[in-house]
Amino acid sequence: MIVIKAAGKDAPGLALARWEIDDMAAMTAEVELPELYRLFTTVLRAMELAPYSPQPKILFETTLIKLTQHEPLTTIDKLLRRLGDLKRGGALAPAPDAAPPPRPAPARGAQASPAAVKAPPEPEAPAPEPEGQGTAPAVAASVDEASTRQWLEVLKQIADKRRRLAQLLHGALLLRFDARQVKIGFASDGFDCGFVKEKENLDLVRETVAKVTGARPEVVVEGRCAEAEEHRRQEEAKFKQRRAKIEEDARSHPVVSEAIKILGGDILDIKTDVE
Repeated sequence: MIVIKAAGKDAPGLALARWEIDDMAAMTAEVELPELYRLFTTVLRAMELAPYSPQPKILFETTLIKLTQHEPLTTIDKLLRRLGDLKRGGALAPAPDAAPPPRPAPARGAQASPAAVKAPPEPEAPAPEPEGQGTAPAVAASVDEASTRQWLEVLKQIADKRRRLAQLLHGALLLRFDARQVKIGFASDGFDCGFVKEKENLDLVRETVAKVTGARPEVVVEGRCAEAEEHRRQEEAKFKQRRAKIEEDARSHPVVSEAIKILGGDILDIKTDVE
């Protein structure tokens, strides 16, 4: 439902029948995307708790109640305008954008009337990715730019066949990449390192490197690599700095400051997408 709401009924990758897509579009026509995210998060949390709950039936029932009783969202700026009007002695405006209850979905196979369903906006075509560009993998300072581009191409081709392997390699540190040796370092010798060391995965790396470079270098995977551990620490420090900057910007935002001033409260916690 979230994909259909965000990207439209013709979004790629929807392995559904047309009538299923039409039904889901009708059910979400008058529900805002943030509301769908909230519903999805509620269901996801219940699914995570269910295997460990001594009373899964009660958990299921309370989750259903939450899904039917959730309140519509109101943005901070609209709330501040209403509070500002009240502070100045004016009448309190009606609640903004209170979402009406969704209309029932049409019967299977039936066409929804134009008045009942708002057509989702057509998704904008993404800008073409420049050749050779993409999310940069982790590489040591000794690895040159040309080798980094080749390694990125290797990861892309591996992802087409074994996505999990490509994700683990992308997070590892590339220590060396030349005609004699490809060396990959992990900060620990845990599951990720062990998975990459499996014969079928190493064989795929060798085949892909040979296809991209025309050479057949030795592929070495090193666990408990000091350079990889140092890289991990540096990335962790950057992450903490970025999150601290986001929190500071949120605390000093004029809308937040005005809300604290009007409500007479304080900030207890800040949730961000950088967790």
